[in-house]
Amino acid sequence: MASALLQRQKASTPKEMPIWRQAHETLQMARAAIQSIWVRRWHESMRHAVQHAGAPHGAQTASLRFEALELMNQEQVHAAVEAARFEQRVLLRTTSAFESWLSRLNHIAPQTDHQTLTTSPLRPEISVQALLHTLEKVCPDDHIRLCWLQTGSAAWAALLTSLYELLDRVLDHHGPLLTEDFQTLPPASQHHQPSAPVDTEITLSELHQLLVSDWSKQSAAPSTLALALGDQSTDTPQQAWQETTIGEAPAEEPADRRRKSRERTATDTGTAPLTDLAEEVVGLMLDSMTNDPRLLAPVIEVLQQLRPALLQAAREEPRFFSDRNNPARQLLDEFTLHSLAYTKTSSSDFQAFLQQLTNTLSVLNSAKDLSASARFTQALRMFLGSIASMKKAASTQEQSTMVASLLKAEQRYLLTEQVRQHIAMRTDIKTTTPELLAFLYGPWAQVIAETRLSAQTGHAADKAAEDRCIKLISDLIWSCNPVVASRDIARLVKTIPLLLRQLKDGLQRIHFSTEETHRLLLHVMGQHDKAMKNPSGSQTSLPTASAAYRPAAEVPQNDWQSTIPLVHLDHEFAPTEFNAASSYRTETPHRGTLPALTLGAWVEMNHPPGHLQRAELIWISPHGTMYLFKNGEGQSTSLSKSMCEHLFQQQRLRVIAMNSMVDDALDTVMAKAVRNSAIWP
Repeated sequence: MASALLQRQKASTPKEMPIWRQAHETLQMARAAIQSIWVRRWHESMRHAVQHAGAPHGAQTASLRFEALELMNQEQVHAAVEAARFEQRVLLRTTSAFESWLSRLNHIAPQTDHQTLTTSPLRPEISVQALLHTLEKVCPDDHIRLCWLQTGSAAWAALLTSLYELLDRVLDHHGPLLTEDFQTLPPASQHHQPSAPVDTEITLSELHQLLVSDWSKQSAAPSTLALALGDQSTDTPQQAWQETTIGEAPAEEPADRRRKSRERTATDTGTAPLTDLAEEVVGLMLDSMTNDPRLLAPVIEVLQQLRPALLQAAREEPRFFSDRNNPARQLLDEFTLHSLAYTKTSSSDFQAFLQQLTNTLSVLNSAKDLSASARFTQALRMFLGSIASMKKAASTQEQSTMVASLLKAEQRYLLTEQVRQHIAMRTDIKTTTPELLAFLYGPWAQVIAETRLSAQTGHAADKAAEDRCIKLISDLIWSCNPVVASRDIARLVKTIPLLLRQLKDGLQRIHFSTEETHRLLLHVMGQHDKAMKNPSGSQTSLPTASAAYRPAAEVPQNDWQSTIPLVHLDHEFAPTEFNAASSYRTETPHRGTLPALTLGAWVEMNHPPGHLQRAELIWISPHGTMYLFKNGEGQSTSLSKSMCEHLFQQQRLRVIAMNSMVDDALDTVMAKAVRNSAIWP
C-alpha cells in the first residue's frame, strides 16, 4: 500500500501532490497501530461471525442501513461509496482462492461444521470490514483514509490470497489428497463474483439525493472531498473516485446509464427525476419482499398485486417508504408483519387471514378515483379492524395475570441468584456430594427465594419458614456426610424425621415434581444409611437408597425457573429438527448464540416438542430474564431467557425477523445501491 501511494504521489499533478504525500507519511507513522488493531479487530469479527452464523434473514452485517442514509451528508456518502468500492476490488481478486480452499476444506473434513461462502469466518468480507474499522479508528481524516482505500485494494487482495494459499498448503500436509472425482464449487465468475447490475438499479448517491433533495431545486454540486483531489467535473460525485490502482483501467459506464445519470442530476428539472427514482426504489423493494422465503406464496401474490397502488403512492409522495407514519408504508408493514405468523397454507387460520388480505386489496383497488393517501388510509383502517376481530386474543385480564406471574418468577430468579452466592460462601459446602451441591444451588435455593418473597409481603410465618430453610442446609450437609454424622448417631436419629419432612414441604412450595423429590430423598437416605452402618456407637438401620439423586440432564444449567407453572420448560425431550414443511430454514450451528431479542422480534420454535409455531415477542421482563410471545392465533407462550438460549442451541428455536420486513427490503435496496456505486466510477 505504501509503495502504491508513493507511485501515485509521483504521478500526481502539483495540485494533488500534497495530499498524496501526506497520505504516504501518515501511513508510515500509523503502520504499527494498524497492524495491532487490525489483528485484534479481525479476531473479534471472526468470532462474531461464528456466533451469529444463524442470524435471521435480512440481518445486516454491514454498518450502513437505509434509515441512516437520510442523516448522512455528501462527504459521508462518498466515504461509504469508496469503502464499498475497496471491498468490491478485494473480492474480485480473492474470491477464486477463497472458494478453492473452502471447497477442499469441506471435502477433507466433512465431519466438521460445513462452511459456506456466506458463513465461513475466513471469508474476505470479514477481513475487509475489520480493516475498514481499523483505518477509521487510526485515521480520522477522511481525505487521507480515502487515499489509502484508492490505492490499497491490490495490496490487500494479494495479502488475503497468500493467506488462502497458505491454508491450502496446510490441507496438503494435514488432510488426504483430493480424489480425481472431487468437484469444486463453481468458479468465481459463476458463483460468487459480483456481477454488474441491470440498468434500472440506482446508486448510493442517487438514493441519497432522493431522500434529501429539495423537490423544486436539485443540485449536482461536487463534494469538497472530490474538489480536494482535483476533480474538475460536475457530472456525478463518484467520478472523482474512480479506480486508481496502478496499471488498472476503470470500468466503462453504459451510454444510456450516463444519460439517465445526467437527467437525474441536472438542475431545475422539477420533481419528475425524483418520481422516477422513487418508482425504482419501490420496484426493488417489492422485488426483495416477493423473494423473501419467510412469506408464503399466496401472500407474495397479494404483494405483487399491490405494486400499481404503491407506484401511485410513489408518484404522489416519492419518499413515502421512508415515512413510517405514511398509510401506504403502514399497510405494507402490517401485511408483512401478520404474514410472519403462518408457516402452512393449509391451515384454516391462514385461509381466514388470506381472505382479509384479499378483501383489503379489493377495497384499495375499488377507490381509484381517490388519492393514494386516501386509498391506503381507508384500506389500512379496514385491515386493522378485521385482524382485531379475527384473532382469538386472550383477554386483557388474562394477559395481566400472566405478566404478574412472570414478574414474580423473575423476582424469584433474582433472589435465587443471591441465595446461591451465599451458599457458595459457606465453609462446609465443600464437604457435600456433587448431587447435593446441585440440589442446594438449584431447587433449594429457589425454595429459600420463594419463602423470602412471601416474607417480604409481611407474613411472619413465612419469615420463620425462611429461617428454617436456611438452617436446614447445615443439617443436610452434616447428616449426608457419613464420616462426620456417624460420630453422633443420637443426633442423626433425631434430625432425620424433621429433615425429610422439611425437604418435602419446601419442595412443594415451588411445585417440584414428585419423581424428582423421591429421587432426592432416596439419595439423602442412602447417605444416612452409610453413617448408620459405620457408627462409633449404637446402630440403627435405615432403608438402602436404590438410586442416586441427579438433576434432570436436559434442564438448562442455572435455569431452575422450570418449576414455575406458567413457564412451561419441558424437562425431558430429545433434540429435534424443525419440521421439513417450514417455509424458512437457515443453518443454525450448535456453537452459535441467540441474538439479543427486542420487542417485535419474530421467532419460529418447535415448542412444545412437535408443535411448530411462529410467535412475536410482545413483553420482556424488567431484568430481561423472562419473555412473553404471542402467535398468530393470539395464544401466549412464556419462556425464560435461558430456556430460549437452550432451545436455540438444540435447533428448536430460530429468530426469523428482528426488523420490519419493509426495513429489511429497503436495506437490500441500500446494499444494491452501494454495490452499484462500487462498480460504476
